[in-house]
Amino acid sequence: METSTPTRRALLTAVLATGTAGCLFSDGSEESNLGLVSINNYDEEPHTVALRIEWDEERIHDQSYELEANDPDSDRVPGIVIEETWPETPGQFVVSARLLGNEWQTADPADLEYPECYSADANVDRYGESHYMTHSKDEHWCSDNVPSTNHSTNASGEITDT
Repeated sequence: METSTPTRRALLTAVLATGTAGCLFSDGSEESNLGLVSINNYDEEPHTVALRIEWDEERIHDQSYELEANDPDSDRVPGIVIEETWPETPGQFVVSARLLGNEWQTADPADLEYPECYSADANVDRYGESHYMTHSKDEHWCSDNVPSTNHSTNASGEITDT
């Protein structure tokens, strides 16, 4: 029996098809677990940020938070981890935040095709003129190791209790 060596093109096609299969097709679930939700202030002025969480089309969190000014000489960024008041089970939710006087910014797990774990951060930029939402599907933020309510972020992006 004669064996044949696959061509480079055939190998590349097989690797790409195998390697992206999980990315192209989801299990059809439109729910995620909500992990860490935090707010950080990179500006040298204090700010108030409003935060909302809607869970299965019901508003379950609607509160404003006062954030301390960032000290540019420190390697820590002031912030707060929102106390977990949402269900521990998967669901459909949206996290929204706004710097007072600005438009709402939204983080939605649909943007990442409903990962198992989803976390959201609201960040005030270093000029205090705008804010932005970031999100992650890192399963660490859905574990019992989530930091307490008051925290700082160090230069490496790690959250530490204050």
